[in-house]
Amino acid sequence: MGAVLRSEVSEPLQGEELDLTGSTGTSGRRTVELQRFTSGSWTSAVAKVRSSASGRFQFSALRVDQDQVYRARTAGSSPIVTNALKLEVQPARQDAAVKTMPLLAGRATEATGDVKRGLGLVQAGFEPARRGRTVEFEARGDDGTWRSMGRTAQDENGRAALITKDPQQYDRWRVTTAAYHGLPEATAEKAPVRWKETFESDFTESGSSDQWKNRLVRTWLPDRTCSFISADQVSYPGGVATLSTEALSKEPRGMEGTAPGNQVHEQLCTDATDQARYYASSMIVSQKDGQLYSFVHGVAAARIKFDPKAGQHAAFWLQTNQDQDTEVDVVESYGRGVRPLSSGLHVTQKDGTTRPFQIRLHEVLPPDIDDDWYTKFHTFSVEWTPRQLVFRVDGIETFRTSRGATSSPHFVLLSNFAADYEVRYNTGERASMEVDWVRVWQEPDDVPAEEGPATTEDEPDLVAPPS
Repeated sequence: MGAVLRSEVSEPLQGEELDLTGSTGTSGRRTVELQRFTSGSWTSAVAKVRSSASGRFQFSALRVDQDQVYRARTAGSSPIVTNALKLEVQPARQDAAVKTMPLLAGRATEATGDVKRGLGLVQAGFEPARRGRTVEFEARGDDGTWRSMGRTAQDENGRAALITKDPQQYDRWRVTTAAYHGLPEATAEKAPVRWKETFESDFTESGSSDQWKNRLVRTWLPDRTCSFISADQVSYPGGVATLSTEALSKEPRGMEGTAPGNQVHEQLCTDATDQARYYASSMIVSQKDGQLYSFVHGVAAARIKFDPKAGQHAAFWLQTNQDQDTEVDVVESYGRGVRPLSSGLHVTQKDGTTRPFQIRLHEVLPPDIDDDWYTKFHTFSVEWTPRQLVFRVDGIETFRTSRGATSSPHFVLLSNFAADYEVRYNTGERASMEVDWVRVWQEPDDVPAEEGPATTEDEPDLVAPPS
């Protein structure tokens, strides 16, 4: 690699102090001069430092008040010269924002059915972003006293989050990012969002039948040659919804849809034990007051424990009955060792085709997703606004995108299928996902004033299960 000069900030604010780092591209300690381009020529040294033995160097706390072009140059008769680095100075303006979120991070590792035992989230955002800049969160109670609730730091996008006990119990929240490299502190305060629960399910034996409906019962699944939906694979023991996939040796009778022929069945439905099987799968859809429940914008969350067995995949997802709209896969679990745990979208393109976008959660979630992770319940959520979708696991943001942003009503689904491409990993053992609770929260402006939560009477056709 050749000599290089770089800055983490390419558009500093007026008066900001920067650290310029670089390398001479060769080993050995040298004197390195920083030069500025002015009036058509390079000036004499603005600053001087000594490089390390590996050739690295840093110019610290360089104040910029106007656009500048810099380069670094080693001293001596055979100088090494870096690239020219242009810094475009912006007006000294900083923006800050704060927003409280519902209870998106759970405490207990076992099923409780009690969402109030979870933890809420306070989200802060700052522009321009300065990664590593300290952020303090404060809350004001009824007595008018501000209390420090915790500190963290901005990420590369200028965001910071605090996971804390119910943020709505306080009168106001304030976030402050500290004075930094010559910049003054920036702050914002706001009353907490009064989120309204428009759908809540704790899966009690008596209430679950009113809130969830088995979908496509005794129907062969489109694009799932080996699988069909069976109501027998859904149960509600002890306040938990259990959705299973079970391998069967005999073809079920009295089914709707197209069953696989013998040759196709042998080709596609042979599992890891070299047995061709049929897979009784499960899928339930949200309902309220006797109608299919759907909503537009808000936060959907579910607390789930997944099965680590391979050969099936379980999902918590949102779908619409609108043609050419977005399917939102809040989380999909394929078991260990086959495909990664993921969140994503299926977005309809202008030409009518559907394109998937996925994020592999093991790449963004600390700590690693291991065997112990599958023994616990975790809270998976999506925050849906007119402009973007934000995915989180246990309150930790994993994925944010404006792709597929929509304002069509979406309903909630839980499912567990065996797809053709994963059957070969199935060992014939029953695999189950357990769901402690499901919630949808909406901001007051998103809840229709008279009708209550958005609903639609007709159940739409199946577009496509999560893939």
